[in-house]
Amino acid sequence: MAAIDRSMWWKPKAFALAALLTGVLTGAEAHADLFTLYVQGQAGTGGTSNNEVMPGGERPSIGNGLGLRAGAQVLFLEAYVDHESFFDAGSATRAILGFQAGLSLGPLHLVGRAGAGVASENEGGIDGNTAVGSRAGFVARAGLALEGKVAPMVVLGLGLEDEYYRMSEGSNPMVDGDAHTGSDALGMLYLKLQFGL
Repeated sequence: MAAIDRSMWWKPKAFALAALLTGVLTGAEAHADLFTLYVQGQAGTGGTSNNEVMPGGERPSIGNGLGLRAGAQVLFLEAYVDHESFFDAGSATRAILGFQAGLSLGPLHLVGRAGAGVASENEGGIDGNTAVGSRAGFVARAGLALEGKVAPMVVLGLGLEDEYYRMSEGSNPMVDGDAHTGSDALGMLYLKLQFGL
């Protein structure tokens, strides 16, 4: 039986806190749009902890990269697909279903999101380990972002997202005893084009 990594004890609590914050933000905001489609381009830094993606922190284990995300929001539900490619590691692709909500702070907007889904990586696109090939598995993600409109349908944002993952080179990461589990963080600056109905 694999040993329990007790250094990860705080991760479930962090995700529970993010989910609770998302619920609080949900109650605080009345959406103007029932349905929203968006696409965003992003530049960011990935690491295995928040400290690695903060300015002045440790050297990021995943490194800098560029990405694209496309998604849809219906009230407080959100679904999106994103792809991130790192200069010093490989790439990662995710499909996530979850909740999102925001709180207006004058001209700015605080956005919280939490969700789960599936992911695939190539050459360390999730954990920075370039020695591995392709892996697939499940992820849970939570994050906060601060956004501001720069044009009627264009938003500039700064975000931080945390992730817990279970990845495997086998066909079923849920039962694979050799599945790799861990956490990562992504700090990003993004430009989003959105269409609301």
